[in-house]
Amino acid sequence: LFLFSVIYQLIRGNYISPMLTREIMLARLVKATNAQELPKRYMFHNSGFFFRPLWSYIAERKGSRIIHYYYSTSDLWIQTKKGDMNRYNPYQIMTWPEFWIWNEYQLNFLRSYLDYDFKYKIVGPMWFSSSSIASLNALPKRGIAIFDIEPKRDSYEYKVWYPVDYYCLSLSKSFFQDL
Repeated sequence: LFLFSVIYQLIRGNYISPMLTREIMLARLVKATNAQELPKRYMFHNSGFFFRPLWSYIAERKGSRIIHYYYSTSDLWIQTKKGDMNRYNPYQIMTWPEFWIWNEYQLNFLRSYLDYDFKYKIVGPMWFSSSSIASLNALPKRGIAIFDIEPKRDSYEYKVWYPVDYYCLSLSKSFFQDL
């Protein structure tokens, strides 16, 4: 019945409901699940961090902790000689109830952009990898780990953020040549 409703909405030209189909289905699933069967906490990293999933509000009401954690500090605005590169404040749409962050500087950054009270825990650097192959523990004592932000086309950047001229090919090359 729900699928037919989605198709009907598309035919009528209503594209909002079909775009939210996945969120609606997950919200219904969480709503139908007993609180004791839900995980005690859900953790979301800062790569796709502005929009909180709709179902997480239901999980939070049922007692689950919703945590947004930072595996890096690259989300902080880049300071230039001309001033801040902040073109707008996307943080104003964030509603995460709890943050796990690296340090006081990151805490102050969040406090300056968020206009609500939130819980936080300063945890220092957090291990984050999409692969079990690499490990920082495997580095030699006098080794360094480099985490670059690779340049992308503006068309891609606009989908997930906004283009930042700082993340360009010439600066990436210069960075690696300096090493």
